[in-house]
Amino acid sequence: MGKFTEDRKTQENSAKNKMSASELLVHASRKSGKSVGKITRDWWRLYWGKGRLSLLEYVTWQVYDDRFSQKEKEEFVSTAVHWPLTEDSCDRTWDAATEDKFLADTILRAHGLPVPETVAVIDRSIRHFGDTPKLSTVEELRDFLTQEGNLPLFGKVLRGIGSFGVIHISGADDTHIHLKSMDAVTYQDFWDNVIGDSSYVLQRIVQNHSAIDDFCSATATVRLVVLVRENKNDVRFPLAAFSIPGGGNIADAFFWRTGNACCNVNPETGELLNIITSDGPDLVSNDIHPETGADIIGMKLPHWDRLLEIATLAARLYAPVRYQSLDIALTDEGPVIIEINTGGGFGLPQNASQKGMMTDEVRQFFRDCGSKRV
Repeated sequence: MGKFTEDRKTQENSAKNKMSASELLVHASRKSGKSVGKITRDWWRLYWGKGRLSLLEYVTWQVYDDRFSQKEKEEFVSTAVHWPLTEDSCDRTWDAATEDKFLADTILRAHGLPVPETVAVIDRSIRHFGDTPKLSTVEELRDFLTQEGNLPLFGKVLRGIGSFGVIHISGADDTHIHLKSMDAVTYQDFWDNVIGDSSYVLQRIVQNHSAIDDFCSATATVRLVVLVRENKNDVRFPLAAFSIPGGGNIADAFFWRTGNACCNVNPETGELLNIITSDGPDLVSNDIHPETGADIIGMKLPHWDRLLEIATLAARLYAPVRYQSLDIALTDEGPVIIEINTGGGFGLPQNASQKGMMTDEVRQFFRDCGSKRV
């Protein structure tokens, strides 16, 4: 990945979350009114438990708070446990079918599911991409971007995660590429320092539904936690979160992109239940959208029934991946699947809900998959 892909806001927010262990313990002590020793003992039990919570996770999710019973504390699960549980529950031979964005979009589109339009791939390998133009040189990139009607475009690392390295190309002329949230760069500088050694898929911008566009600075997505329950012959969505890009951000990844927000979503109705932002290690509950003032708590996201229908079809198509996550955008024309993932980090669902995701239902699912980690 190129070295200029993270903007200044990202770097500033990363710095805010680098408190030392002693600073985190003192922070939690002050917030809770409990002694540092009591906080340390409480966290240590959870760290050595099945949830394996890091100290930062313990403080971020405010697990030290007395509103949580011991059972509820033990429902929080660390991001560090994500891949081991994914290994236990998923056929990992399917990884390329989810993690290679060009391949995933091709599979989904071939089965009638809505995905963004991929218009080109930047790639210097021997790989062929069918009818999709492949841009392997600076000259080919310049020729493509300066053709009328090809811009704007959104670029994603072919096998990227967490929106790291994404780009929004808003314009191009004979000498420079114009990037939203970044300075204009020459084609060679873009090729060497933005693209670097990575391959990128270039896609049409997905436009938000008119009901949500006014409080989003870029495409917003719904994250669904997906459980394919083979023994019950069904698909369950126990948790849902809505990621809202703000502050001029070009992607909706929560926590490390300053200005973004997330909402807990009722997975049955699509109702927004809260608005969460971050301030250093803390999650902050808001009554209104803090940037625009939009009163969105209680709002029902559009096309929710269709979203669940599309998500179920995608989940069954990828059934050997029993634990999945789906990121789905909402447009005026309907839902669009942005990504399907093998597994899915535990951070966003727990950030949004402010509760642990290892409920009895989710725990039983992983046990049914043969996991002994829960």
